[in-house]
Amino acid sequence: MNHEMATAWLTLDPPGPNGDETIIASLRQDLLSIPNVKKVDPILAENSQTDEFLTRKSGTAIGVAGIAATLAPFALRQVVAMLKAWTERQAARTIIIEIEGDRLEIKAGSNREQRHAMDLFLQRHTPTPELPSRDESPAGD
Repeated sequence: MNHEMATAWLTLDPPGPNGDETIIASLRQDLLSIPNVKKVDPILAENSQTDEFLTRKSGTAIGVAGIAATLAPFALRQVVAMLKAWTERQAARTIIIEIEGDRLEIKAGSNREQRHAMDLFLQRHTPTPELPSRDESPAGD
């Protein structure tokens, strides 16, 4: 991932039978409280721009189907930590976060496999600090 803004698609699994407007509104507020999360928009199930994403995710949904969050890549670690805490409070739900086609399912409970998957996802989508380059040739060349 580059250092520009990224869009993360967030959906709930299983989706609510009539949409998840109340839960998603609460999740949206939590996301907006994180620095460098610039924009958090609900995804409406009938939005033609998101049809491909929603079909891949869960088929047809009614009402609000998820969230599109625009964030700086270095904010992703905070977003994933907040989503993990959110799933702990919503024990029967899973949040699926997708960036550039790469998906991570965040579930309640913590096991080694899920922590490993979260770490790998963050490595792929979080910039690493660049160290100053050093000229390793001997002085005087």
